[in-house]
Amino acid sequence: MNQPTIAVIIPTLNRPKLLEKCLISVARQTIPPTECIVVDQSDNQETQQLFERLDLGKIKKIYVHQKKKSLIYARNNGLDHVGSTEFTCFLDDDIVLAPNYFELLLVHLKDTSGKNYAGGMGTISGTNPKSQFFEKFFQLPHYGSGKFLASGAPTFPHALKKFGEVEFLSGGMTLYRTPIIKEYRYDERLIGYGHGDDVDVNYRISRKHKLFFEPAAVIYQSDEVPNRDPGTIHRKQFVQNMYYLLQKNVGLNWKTSLSFGWMLAGLSLDDLRKFKRSALIGDLIGIYNVLRDNLDSVENYKDFKKNG
Repeated sequence: MNQPTIAVIIPTLNRPKLLEKCLISVARQTIPPTECIVVDQSDNQETQQLFERLDLGKIKKIYVHQKKKSLIYARNNGLDHVGSTEFTCFLDDDIVLAPNYFELLLVHLKDTSGKNYAGGMGTISGTNPKSQFFEKFFQLPHYGSGKFLASGAPTFPHALKKFGEVEFLSGGMTLYRTPIIKEYRYDERLIGYGHGDDVDVNYRISRKHKLFFEPAAVIYQSDEVPNRDPGTIHRKQFVQNMYYLLQKNVGLNWKTSLSFGWMLAGLSLDDLRKFKRSALIGDLIGIYNVLRDNLDSVENYKDFKKNG
C-alpha cells in the first residue's frame, strides 16, 4: 500500500525555540509528511538557521521568507509552494503533535466507505471546559458540537469524546485534502493576525464537503506562549472580522443581525464582569466601527461592500 503524501505548512514569526519543538514532533510522526514548508516572517535569520540545521530525516524541507507580516498571506504562500501531495496540514508553531497524529486522521481521510471527508483535526490535550452557560446564552464562541451558530460564531469540538462530523476546524492543527484547500484558500482581506480565517475557510468548505473531529489524535500546546488574553487590537479585529464574515458567508437579515448584536452585547458584558479592560475597549471600538460600517482590519472593505 502506498504511503500517503502530506505537505505541512507552518507560518512563524520570531519564535525559533517553539518552532523547533513543533518540527521535531512532525519528524517523529508514525506517518511522516513528504514535505515541510516553513513560512518565516521573522526579523532576523535565527528561524532560517534553525530550520536549515535541523535533521528532519527524509522530509523535504522548504523555507520561504516573506516580509509582509500576515498569517493569511503566510498560509496561502505556503499553499503556493505545496507540491503534488494528497494532503496538506496547517500547524501553528507553538504546538507539539502526538506521534500518531497524522496516522489517526488519515484513517478517516483514506476511508473508502464513501464518506469522503475533505479534512479533519484532533483535539488539544487538557481540554476540560468549565460551565459555559453565559457563552451559550449570548451565542459567543464556546465548546460544543463543532457547528456554527446563528451569530456566525463557531463552537469548538475539542471537548467532545467521540469521533464525529463537524463544520468548524481550528486553523493551526488541520489536515485537508490538498485540492480542496487549494480551491478554497484563505481570505487575504483579513489583515495582520487574521482573526476568523479558520471560521471563514471552514464555513465555506463545510457547505459542500464533510469535515471531522477525531479526539484520539492529540496535540499539546506550549505553556511557554505569553498570556493569550485578548488585547484591544485583537479584540477589535475579532468584532470587525466576524461582522465582515457574517456578511460574506451568511448575509445580513433581521435574524443574523439580531444574533450578531446579541453576541456583541454578551462579549462586552463578559469582559466587563471579568475586568478585562483592554479587551472591553477593543469591543467598543470594534462595535463603533461596525456601526459606521468602516472596518480597518479588512483590506479593501469598501470594494467588498461595493462589489460583494
